[in-house]
Amino acid sequence: MSPTPIFAVGELVECVQGETVYESKITAISGKKGAEVYHIHFMGWNARYDIRIPVGKEEGVLKKWDPEEVPKKKARKSTGKVSAPKKQASEEMEEDEEERMAQIRLRLARPKFPATYEVPRSLALVLIADMKLVNNGCLPKSPAKFSLEKIVEDYLASLPNGTAEEKEQHTYADLSSRFIVDFFNVCLGSGLLYETERPHYNLQIKQAKKGKVIEDDEDDSVIFQASGHYGLIHLLRLFSKLPDFLELDSQREVERLNKWVTKFATFLERNLNSYYDPLADYEPKITKEELVEIVNSRD
Repeated sequence: MSPTPIFAVGELVECVQGETVYESKITAISGKKGAEVYHIHFMGWNARYDIRIPVGKEEGVLKKWDPEEVPKKKARKSTGKVSAPKKQASEEMEEDEEERMAQIRLRLARPKFPATYEVPRSLALVLIADMKLVNNGCLPKSPAKFSLEKIVEDYLASLPNGTAEEKEQHTYADLSSRFIVDFFNVCLGSGLLYETERPHYNLQIKQAKKGKVIEDDEDDSVIFQASGHYGLIHLLRLFSKLPDFLELDSQREVERLNKWVTKFATFLERNLNSYYDPLADYEPKITKEELVEIVNSRD
């Protein structure tokens, strides 16, 4: 006998992914009888993270919404998990991207549990070289040859995804990575740019606004997605500041984020030559001799 849906369109549910319970909503049920799927929207997340779950496969994945049982902390898609204010079921639960970004911004510069980790030496040297190059009038190109979104895509594609355990780890890596993408978009304009980079950044925002109807309170981080224009250099700047930016609710969350950062940093170190070329990634272009002189300077 064909399975029938036990949840209705518009119903709030708990969606379990790995060890995390997400406040979710059934936005649609589609497909032919016997092959129907639920369309699941994670509350507070952009619709691009919606998933589909086959009808009949609810056990262990979908549960009735119970505000008393859902943890106060909620994972925020693009990553580890950043806590979100708990909402009542009677509230309008759907949020647009600006509201989600605003919730992330509320957690900037107020760490509860400090996240500490070591960036591989080769990546730390990139940051040192970056500082010296910018101080000598060289600016990272934007758009970068490899954007953060492309780097994250490559990272996730490199992870094993065969066994049940690997699938669970892949799910968490995906959420962690996408949290970093969202966090990057929020933080870049306010905390990851040198002053000399700001005119070009502002120009890109201005260009992104052309032909669009912009709400008065709409944030630039929503209008201009920095993760599609900036790459490894600015990502490493974010890594160096993550402990100062993030507020995490438990030591366990800190440990999980540290573990993810370590794995992602290892991937970056292994593929550094693919994503980083100081002779091509900055403008104006400089010679190899000039690069060596700048990087080796004591300034």
